[in-house]
Amino acid sequence: MTTAPIAVCLGFRNWSVIHLDRCLASVQTQDTYRFAEVALVDLGSDPDVLREVVLVARKHGVSVIVSPKSEWSRSIALNIAARCSSAPWLLFTDADMIFPREYLSIVQKFLPITVAGTP
Repeated sequence: MTTAPIAVCLGFRNWSVIHLDRCLASVQTQDTYRFAEVALVDLGSDPDVLREVVLVARKHGVSVIVSPKSEWSRSIALNIAARCSSAPWLLFTDADMIFPREYLSIVQKFLPITVAGTP
C-alpha cells in the first residue's frame, strides 16, 4: 500500500457534527480523494457527541483518533493528527471547512510530489 501524499488533519471536540459531516463529504468529492488521507482527532468530546462523530466518520470511511483530554487545544489535536499520519504533506484545517471539488488537485500541483495517474 502506498502512502497518500496529503493528509487532511482535523481536530474536533463537542462541536457541530453536521459541520464535520459536510467537511468530510467535501473531502470525499475531491478529484484526488484516493490520493489523500484524513486524520481526524476527537480531543475529549462528551460520550454522546463522540458516538455521533464515530458514525459520521465511518459513513465517510474515516477513522477517528480518540484522545481523552479535559480541555480543548486545537494545537494538540492537530499535532496528534500529524503524528498519526503517514503522508509527507499535511493540510491543517478546521472541521467546518468545505473544500471546492478541485482543491486538493490544485494543491498537489504546487507540491514536489508525483502520484501515478495525476498530472
